[in-house]
Amino acid sequence: MPLNSQPLRRLSITLFSLIALALLAPPVGASDDDRPRKQRTMTGLWVTETASPFVIQYGDGPSKELTRMAWTLSQDEDGLITGFNTYLSGDLSNATGSAGALCMVGARIGSRVVISEAPVEAPTVPIFVFECEQRNNRKLTCLGHGLANLEPIALQATLLRQKDSIEAVDLVTDEILAICQPNP
Repeated sequence: MPLNSQPLRRLSITLFSLIALALLAPPVGASDDDRPRKQRTMTGLWVTETASPFVIQYGDGPSKELTRMAWTLSQDEDGLITGFNTYLSGDLSNATGSAGALCMVGARIGSRVVISEAPVEAPTVPIFVFECEQRNNRKLTCLGHGLANLEPIALQATLLRQKDSIEAVDLVTDEILAICQPNP
């Protein structure tokens, strides 16, 4: 009696599909780094890898300066981002410059991320925009530029995901959190 190959073929296809799904799905307890790109998240603490260079145009000419940033971000299931940036900018070698916090909102599609910043005192007045690429779930490469209410400014930054908090983020006040990242 000949063996009917149709049920065997369906079984093979079903087994192949299950194996493929098992190989593609992240393992239970997998880190974000192991997840497929579409399942990655911006949620977490991102810190500049090294002091990031920026150039700003003042009345007497352009000035090259540096900034250190720590972004604390939350991403929802739609790819929308809220958070804040704590920073230290200026001539970091002479310990001169400015420090502060800015509110951040953004959006993410695939590996592309756009984030806008506004002062905590005026959270509806955007002053800076970052366009970033999330190379893997641990690294962001960004270009940023100021908006019309600032002197012309452009920035390059590489940020790395951190597992531990850092002092700058620990010092963020409840007032900043209430404005920049309120509980839903």
